[in-house]
Amino acid sequence: RQMCIRDRHRKPLFDWFVARRLREFSREFRPSVVHTHLGNDLRLAKKAGLGPILHSLYVHDLQAVPAWLFRAVSRKANGVVVHSERLLRVVASFGLACLHVPPPLDLERFNPDRELRCPVPRYGEVTAGVVARVQPHRRFDLLLSAFKIAAESIRNLRLVVVGRGTRLK
Repeated sequence: RQMCIRDRHRKPLFDWFVARRLREFSREFRPSVVHTHLGNDLRLAKKAGLGPILHSLYVHDLQAVPAWLFRAVSRKANGVVVHSERLLRVVASFGLACLHVPPPLDLERFNPDRELRCPVPRYGEVTAGVVARVQPHRRFDLLLSAFKIAAESIRNLRLVVVGRGTRLK
């Protein structure tokens, strides 16, 4: 069983309620580790007195982490999960306990400079998809460009985008 903090944005009037619910949840289920992904999750977990807290940073270098978030992570989290070896070295140099989890994707496979060898299916439709908030920083322009290239060599290729956001049309 898990509890999900539904709102990623700070709402000071509801913080006490969410923190109380998190404390109740942790008393009942006694998690050995609390894993947070967003700054608000981290803040509320700390406010609720939960721990130890492990926080994931989804960036490739420290310049991409807002200063306020890095300060919050260094003060509130007991450890950090990163996907980049470079970020691992940087975060570890600040004295934070750090765990490197390689990305689940084969990055060389998605390297735009490599030779494209795409098997063309003989029958049926092929569906590619993504589940994400539709916002400019998500670079949907790259997804659409790649889809256009792939659609030239794969008949019956469909793209499905599942999500909501500020740029959805």
